[in-house]
Amino acid sequence: MSMPLISVIMPVYNAEEFIEQAIFSILNQTYKNIELIICDDGSSDNTIVKILNIDDNRIRLYKNENNKGNLFTTNKLLSYCQGEYIAIQDADDYSELNRIEIQMKYIVEKNVDLIGGAVNVLREKTIIDVIKNPQKHHEIIYYMKNKNKFPVIWGSVLFKKIIYTNLGGFNTLFDKKGAADIEWMLRAIKKYKFYNINDIIYNYRQHVQSFTKALDTNDPNLILRLFAEDIAIDMYSKEDKYPADIFFHERLKYYSNLFEIDKSRLLSIYFSKLILGNINYFLFLKKLLLLKACFKQKIKYLGMATIFYIGGFQLLELIKRKIR
Repeated sequence: MSMPLISVIMPVYNAEEFIEQAIFSILNQTYKNIELIICDDGSSDNTIVKILNIDDNRIRLYKNENNKGNLFTTNKLLSYCQGEYIAIQDADDYSELNRIEIQMKYIVEKNVDLIGGAVNVLREKTIIDVIKNPQKHHEIIYYMKNKNKFPVIWGSVLFKKIIYTNLGGFNTLFDKKGAADIEWMLRAIKKYKFYNINDIIYNYRQHVQSFTKALDTNDPNLILRLFAEDIAIDMYSKEDKYPADIFFHERLKYYSNLFEIDKSRLLSIYFSKLILGNINYFLFLKKLLLLKACFKQKIKYLGMATIFYIGGFQLLELIKRKIR
């Protein structure tokens, strides 16, 4: 079996705690024909020092002079890839040492273009969940349209470089809003075959602190992150008449469960911030007026949030009882 060059890309920002484990999980792969392309996105900690201390000629290190964001950095890394295949590695996660060998085996055997795999979800050092997604291409499409989630985990992905050559990188519409990886894979899945393997090949760290930060109601971009995945699905499915309002509700359920707060409270937090002057969201939405983007549904909730913001919880509860 030939061993074509695999380009592994790793965008990095303030990852000093985990960067060494992430790097060595790639350098020590059982599949040896690898280049590891790292770009530091203006880290202010000791990330760069730790990378420079690793002596391996398979590492190519680049640096942004200031923080440009994950989307810009990922696109930069993709443009530097020399391999026939590209794999993703996040700086605070790590891969199983046989990951690439297994993925290359299946990508050839199954005659597919992009391959993901099962993932351990870690909190601290404890495995709290194992994610296994639908395997075959048609099962992935079916799951996406019926479960309102995209069942491929970006960090576990390996794909043919030809996909990037033909599609380009991340859509800058999603810069610093989230879901750029999902939007890219949704573009790819229309033209290329996907497959998920059941082997656990990747370890994803779920940071409790990041959840708290995500719910910071003083963050003016909070609303963007909530709906970015929703919008990515809409952009993919505008010709397929995908029920965006259902997906919108599913996203709300997800966030409600994640943060264990009442759905109406969650809505009021997001939309009251929208009312208070989140101009960025309206600029974002302006690009989506030709899409469904669940516009009617969002306007309805915007109205509910306005009532809540003016009248508080008691008025909202009264209205909810009247509706029932």
